[in-house]
Amino acid sequence: MHDVLQEMGMEIIRKCYPNSRLWQNEIHDFIKKNKNLEAIEAIVSTHVDEDMTNENTGFNADVFEDMKNLRLLDICSDFTSCKPTTLPDELRWLRWDEYPFSCLPVANLRKLYGLIMIGGEIEHLLMGDKVMPYLKLIDLRDSFSVRKLPDFSSTPNVEKLIFDLSSRNTLL
Repeated sequence: MHDVLQEMGMEIIRKCYPNSRLWQNEIHDFIKKNKNLEAIEAIVSTHVDEDMTNENTGFNADVFEDMKNLRLLDICSDFTSCKPTTLPDELRWLRWDEYPFSCLPVANLRKLYGLIMIGGEIEHLLMGDKVMPYLKLIDLRDSFSVRKLPDFSSTPNVEKLIFDLSSRNTLL
């Protein structure tokens, strides 16, 4: 029943707001074939698509450059073939599980509300001075590579910082 309702919801969104939200099976082809990406407001890809896991088919580092209205980015692993050069200013929610790069080199995340990066290879979270007045949630569970956390004085509204390495004991 849940799958049927989800499909119905996705179909309604597709008709009312064409190309504003991309789901797992549409992401790769749509982005590769379209030049006008401004309409995209959300990308949700909850598992690794085998077509996107090698350098020949993964997205370039500047894939998000033309997505000016992207507010929700929920992806995992090797979505891009190299670390992103930019993320949209309008981004409110960023979840990138198994992030494969050492840092998140983005300049302006002022409107970000939630940052979730579970697992992955990140060593330095948010390098440089980042003023993020709306950020309330940072979730870095199972991020064993983290070496340095940012200065949180520029994120005065953080309510929850999750940095749980409890599953590490099961790996040893």
